[in-house]
Amino acid sequence: MPTKKRRAGPGERMSAKNNNGLPAYQRIQSGIRKRIEAGQLRSGDAVTSERDLAKLHQVSLMTARHALAYSF
Repeated sequence: MPTKKRRAGPGERMSAKNNNGLPAYQRIQSGIRKRIEAGQLRSGDAVTSERDLAKLHQVSLMTARHALAYSF
């Protein structure tokens, strides 16, 4: 029987790594890279804000900043 993924409750943070062992900032970078490869993001397009990335991936704002600062 497949296990259900657990979501963080209020005031609780999930682990920085997911099931495949990637750090959270690399998961964020991978998502952006996939959007570029799919043609959803092009040169000059705005990327999702740090705050929105942090909420979407359930990580700290610093983790989202790290993902953007050390990408591409």
